[in-house]
Amino acid sequence: MDFGVQVNVYRTSWADVKAAVETMEAGDWDSVWFADHFIPPGADREQEAMTAFEGLAAIAVVGGMTKKLRLGNLVLGNTYRNPALVAKIAGTIDTATEGRFTLAMGAGWYKREHEAYGWTFPSMKEPANCYGS
Repeated sequence: MDFGVQVNVYRTSWADVKAAVETMEAGDWDSVWFADHFIPPGADREQEAMTAFEGLAAIAVVGGMTKKLRLGNLVLGNTYRNPALVAKIAGTIDTATEGRFTLAMGAGWYKREHEAYGWTFPSMKEPANCYGS
């Protein structure tokens, strides 16, 4: 059985993220996972201005800090991620980390996040095309 942890990237410091990852790398953990929200889910308007590290960038940095941990995201919102760019970033991270990256895509469900960034929040019944044609 493998064990992993989702490391918090909201309302925290990079020093705390780094300390958690270093502890996992030194221990018996198998994987580390990062969320993909640009504002913390459930945050009130004041908290929206607080830290929310970008997930793929965090994974890339952590990939360079570690040698054994598998790396992944929980999960990329398909409504605001250009698929060609995601593929390029994912391929780069996976190659640089010698195959330790797992890419996961999701529905992009957080309406407030879309509003905060001016992105269209499509009906779940129609294809998303928020990132351009």
